[in-house]
Amino acid sequence: GTSAARAKLAKEKGTFIMQHVALGDTYMHMALRLYAIECCMLLINAGVNPCLVNSLGEGATDLIHAVHIDLMEKSVEVLKLKERRRSHVMKALSKEEVQKVMFESRLIAKWEKLHEFSVVLKDVYDEEILIIKGIEHRAWRAS
Repeated sequence: GTSAARAKLAKEKGTFIMQHVALGDTYMHMALRLYAIECCMLLINAGVNPCLVNSLGEGATDLIHAVHIDLMEKSVEVLKLKERRRSHVMKALSKEEVQKVMFESRLIAKWEKLHEFSVVLKDVYDEEILIIKGIEHRAWRAS
């Protein structure tokens, strides 16, 4: 998987400075590794550039996939638990499982935050693309 390939690359390059932290990681990288989307939004609003990459070449768009997968797995688990809770045939839910179902609204809020962050991230990348195109155009005109 992606994390195994990343770990192999990091080992070859000697780029881990701590477990799960690569050389050149920004606060944005660290927030995404912790799935702290609210923190990512605060960082962008404070002017942190999400386009910066670490020594592995990872930017925010590379790490957001893991957040999406995590939320997807948790959502599927909650849906299965809700189905089990309605069933008269299946085993009753444990206390921990009931809590997961009860906190579904928090999961939905995280999805909304992820969507909001993704839109902002797309806008930032669109602005970067326009800047690059402008530089390329000026270089072309100068040649």
